[in-house]
Amino acid sequence: MNSESTLTLATCGADGAPYAAPLFYLPDDAQRLYWFSSARSAHSRNLKRDPRASVTVYAATADWRKIRGVQMQGSARPVADRELRRTIAAAYAERFHLGKLFQVLMARSRLYCFEPCSIRYIDNTRGFGFTCTVER
Repeated sequence: MNSESTLTLATCGADGAPYAAPLFYLPDDAQRLYWFSSARSAHSRNLKRDPRASVTVYAATADWRKIRGVQMQGSARPVADRELRRTIAAAYAERFHLGKLFQVLMARSRLYCFEPCSIRYIDNTRGFGFTCTVER
């Protein structure tokens, strides 16, 4: 997950319909994923109502034999800890080489944390359908 930059976050809308959004993320050593987002975005509104979510992270490829990535289930919530927010914001800005304008936008956004309860690793380079699942 450290080598990729974008996750796909899946949430459930008020009407039960699925909703997916691509987001830049920052992983930590415990496989938690962090991102900044507007509280007004559809996925943020969905998470406020129901924190359950799914995430995928994968390397782009045009060859099915090279598909590798993770599928995760868990929950996502805004981060309230100000010190953690400062630490993540600094690392996020450095990782993505963000300029001053985006840093201003981050300051106006919420920091979210996805905590997985299940992680499924997929790696077709080891054979079609190779998976490994970790439940937490």
